Amino acid sequence: MVKGITYFIIATVGLLFGAVQPWIMSVYAGLMILAFGVLMWQGGRRWRPGVWVWATVGVFLGVTLFQLTPLPHAFLAWVSPVRAEILAQAEALLGAGHAELGSKYTIAYSVNQAFARWGYIVCLALFFWVCVSLGRDRKAYKALVRVAIAYGGVAAVYGLLQVLIPSVGVWWVPPDFAYPGCARGTYINRNSFAGLMEMLWPLALGVTLAQGEWESRKGVKAALSDDQVNAQLIRFLLVALMVVALLFSRSRAGIVGAFVGMAALLWLIRQVSGEFRWGVRIAVMALAALVVIYGASIGFDRIMERFFQIESGAEGRMDIWAQTWDMVKDHPFGVGLGNFQVLEPVYVDPGRPGISYRLAHNDYLQFLVEAGWVGALALVAGFFLFLIRSIRRVRRIGFEVGRSRLMVSIGALAGLCSMAFHGFFDFNFQIPANQVFFVLLLALVEAGLWPERARSRRSGVGGREAVVGRR
Repeated sequence: MVKGITYFIIATVGLLFGAVQPWIMSVYAGLMILAFGVLMWQGGRRWRPGVWVWATVGVFLGVTLFQLTPLPHAFLAWVSPVRAEILAQAEALLGAGHAELGSKYTIAYSVNQAFARWGYIVCLALFFWVCVSLGRDRKAYKALVRVAIAYGGVAAVYGLLQVLIPSVGVWWVPPDFAYPGCARGTYINRNSFAGLMEMLWPLALGVTLAQGEWESRKGVKAALSDDQVNAQLIRFLLVALMVVALLFSRSRAGIVGAFVGMAALLWLIRQVSGEFRWGVRIAVMALAALVVIYGASIGFDRIMERFFQIESGAEGRMDIWAQTWDMVKDHPFGVGLGNFQVLEPVYVDPGRPGISYRLAHNDYLQFLVEAGWVGALALVAGFFLFLIRSIRRVRRIGFEVGRSRLMVSIGALAGLCSMAFHGFFDFNFQIPANQVFFVLLLALVEAGLWPERARSRRSGVGGREAVVGRR
């Protein structure tokens, strides 16, 4: 049952506009809780969080929960002076004895909004727990990957249809509602769709590369006679479709992020193989050729035109970041998760009225203003610690975990690197569906590079040193 719930979440969470509507997000949060509950009830092989998890994610959750705790006004004036001053002004306007004000206040401006976001992040942590636990099993690990790639393929094809046939919108939303002629898949925002693609195409490429004997030398004739060559060609075609869809989202940060992911993937492969084997070279060249062929048939001119456009004035990201930085300086302990949109209208440039943004267009700045310095630094440090820890593991263990697990883990790491870069320019981490896939990539790396038997060998349990996860 837990497998079915997990696969359903992965396969459907992005179908309705990335699950950005609160009621859809609530449904999937409930499914994550259900999957975790069933996992605990069934027992079996389960992941156990290490100290680094409690020291990073645990601190983030603790700090953001503290923001929801009612505090005496004097203490609030110390941790959030601007918030305290606003409350004092409201009290003066409404009267000192107003029943709604009371004597204790929270750091978060909207407790309901902050608690809803906090609860969803807890659900994501439980989902990570479930996916890593399932990933201990070789078949379940492959199934998680296949379901994610299948959804990515469907989304890519839908996105390319939107490019080829501009009258195709996002489900029942009119095609001219937002970004007509751009690939968006089942998302409204093309940048969020680009974030999805840049996470999934390296994963698909990792699976494709895992099917060949890339670590050994083979003649071309022998390679072409391999029984799996047809399956590999189909997978290469799927990867190419994802990359082309990403390009035609016309998201500049997403496209550059894809190059960051490719560089990370090639660097990691070189770390484990010592050099680029001929198979990897052919694979990369074949992928590039497919992308050029498909892209040229649609027209790269629109992508180039987008890159030469320069945002200026109040609509530019720099203006948003300047406003957000003012919020950070005024609220060192944050404003509460999801509260950026509550407070942002106060910081709009008075010389440019009527312009307001729900998101900061920079995930790191948004975490900083919402979670405060302590919470944001703990979460971001935890993510980069995970990346460093995983890269070191790839370099040390190599093919010992099995070719399939290693290449999937490398592909997932490349997708994570893409998102880490893209996060400086957009808000992918604020889209519930993208959060799910981001957590899934983290889980695939954790389960792929630290399989259960590998842990047992290090502790002297498990008998002979069998190769884990090898096909």
